[in-house]
Amino acid sequence: MSKHLLHAPIDSDLETLRARLRAVGRQAGLAARRVDDLVIAVHEAVLHVLDKGAGRGSVHAWQDHHSLTVQVIDEHGLPPEESIPEQPSWSDAHSARLWVMRQACDELNIDLRPGLTLVQLRLSLIDNHE
Repeated sequence: MSKHLLHAPIDSDLETLRARLRAVGRQAGLAARRVDDLVIAVHEAVLHVLDKGAGRGSVHAWQDHHSLTVQVIDEHGLPPEESIPEQPSWSDAHSARLWVMRQACDELNIDLRPGLTLVQLRLSLIDNHE
């Protein structure tokens, strides 16, 4: 059974969102380093929504016995050719953001639908050492 921890619309108040994510990470039992990973990964996904998605979207977080999952919903959607790069192109902010998200999380899934993108980030609660 999962426990819902966060539902927040995406807006320009990133400081408040980051503070809420830190609280969610701590509540879920993540180590401090992993809380930082969570905040960085979600921040990058939200920046993409603000930059390319016209700021329409939301952030949801829930946990089960094994992981903390955050879903960032972009109501504008990404073009279907978007993919997670093996190596980032630092001159392309989107490519770099996807790479950072993949490095910070245990699992990154992107579900592209017409007019909607779901970015799901998962961090394991098992072997969660400092």
